[in-house]
Amino acid sequence: MTARVPRRGRARTADGARPRDDSLRGRRALGSRPSPEEIALPRRRITRLTPLDQALDALAAHLGAARPVTLPVADAVGLVLAARIEAPADRPDRPVAAVDGLALDAASVQGATPGSPVRLTARPASVDAGDPMPAGTDTVLPPDTVEAAGGAFEATASAAPGHGVRAVGEDAARGEVLVAAGRRLSPLDVAVARAAGVAEATVRVAPVGLLVVAAGDGTAIGSGPAALRTGERRAVADLLAGWIEALGGVPDEPRVVQGDARSIAAALETHGAALVVTVGGTGEGGSDHAVEAIEAAGTLLARAVAIAPGEATVIGHCGGRGVVMLPGRLDAALGGFLQVVAPVLRRRLGIAPDKPTATAPLAAKVASRLGVADLRFVALRDGAAVPLGGEGLPLGALAAATHVVVVPPGAEGWPAGTTVELQRLPGGPP
Repeated sequence: MTARVPRRGRARTADGARPRDDSLRGRRALGSRPSPEEIALPRRRITRLTPLDQALDALAAHLGAARPVTLPVADAVGLVLAARIEAPADRPDRPVAAVDGLALDAASVQGATPGSPVRLTARPASVDAGDPMPAGTDTVLPPDTVEAAGGAFEATASAAPGHGVRAVGEDAARGEVLVAAGRRLSPLDVAVARAAGVAEATVRVAPVGLLVVAAGDGTAIGSGPAALRTGERRAVADLLAGWIEALGGVPDEPRVVQGDARSIAAALETHGAALVVTVGGTGEGGSDHAVEAIEAAGTLLARAVAIAPGEATVIGHCGGRGVVMLPGRLDAALGGFLQVVAPVLRRRLGIAPDKPTATAPLAAKVASRLGVADLRFVALRDGAAVPLGGEGLPLGALAAATHVVVVPPGAEGWPAGTTVELQRLPGGPP
């Protein structure tokens, strides 16, 4: 079932008139500036919201799994494993010294003490940690426990077999799973794999394109207030690049494109990534042309999604690539990313859905609209989840966020004291 958007709060043009209707674009060249008469006419409105699950399924249908690539394991840091990493052989493959010292046969020094030393038949071999144990030895004693005495050697300490020795396969047994598939390789994972003798890793590479739609009248990058809004959108894209990388994707450098429909469409048509994320231009204003662009370049799958914040998120596909067009406002863009882009990227990479990282009682009531997946930013303080807000969240409050909670579409909110599941922000603290 689709959710209706309340009529209140809909956008108007600067002079107070209703924005023009998108159906007019067929009467003039795509991307050209509308006439004053067109601006004054109603524009296509957001009248229905596509349910989140439906929107995700529609987008995922046009995006298969990211392709697996085999790379030197040292070059795979930050990427998601398509196949698990196993130890290729026993490590160590023979008994080795675990410490520096003298290699001996434990039976030859049994019962030795400083007051009752045991005479040895030969000088013990010195070994460094990691050296193979000499034949006939099974323990390592400290160097000062063997002394020269009258042309011979005496042991003043004893040890059990295996003392100071690493057994075959103790570090890793042949075939042992070191890192599971579907996991993002950390620097520690790579160090473990290399220590086990692993040379290569098969990972999924999921490039994600990032386009910043310039604010303004759609004919130039602009200056003044428009340039400021474009800068804000660029800041959003830079943050999303870090979040994409934290999830295991490969973001490209965010690129600013002019805000007219023709320029946006051309950027979508020529982009090489299988998933392209744009920031800005998804609203109902006279300078918002995201919907026109995706309709011209490909297919519109969802004009708006039943999420908050970020209901003006637009979803489509173009030339075999998926497209998610996020609103330009920071909180709305983050809401659209966390509820649309992140789940789709996880599917492509074969990562299990994000699991809650903590639970905590709500410090205050949270209200929500039925039919809308309502994401709320929260701060975890003194063991409680303090709601900071959702739509229209001030920047200072947003900066205090440590986690998010999502009120499902079937709920109208939760009272204070309700224990909720917290999800950390990508790349943030657990």
